[in-house]
Amino acid sequence: MSDTIDKRLQDTVSACITAYNKWNGAKMDSAIRAELQDTIHEIRKAIARLEIDIALSEREELSHNPIPVPAHRSNRRPSNPRNDASNNTGNNGNGDGDDDSDNTGNAGNDGNGGASQDIKDRIIRRKTKKPE
Repeated sequence: MSDTIDKRLQDTVSACITAYNKWNGAKMDSAIRAELQDTIHEIRKAIARLEIDIALSEREELSHNPIPVPAHRSNRRPSNPRNDASNNTGNNGNGDGDDDSDNTGNAGNDGNGGASQDIKDRIIRRKTKKPE
């Protein structure tokens, strides 16, 4: 703590104690009450200055040890959640709870380039299907 903040805290607390003792003897005197409120306000300002200094010292400390940036969510997911054998949820694996069998709600917004994997598979089967 710097010397100026130390002195400021001591002076304001001392003035507040003096004003409190005056007010405690004459609680009905509005001028003494206003003086006490002013000294309380000065203590708040001194404490606010102390909090600012604490925050600045924390910032300096954190700048020496930067917080690691976590990996993006897409880097932690499997590339195709439908092929994951542990995915026995009964839905399409994209977390929307919509079963792929009826194709409702699958407007191509699954993050796989605009078309769901089920639609891509159907197109491939249709193209590779042998004519009868």
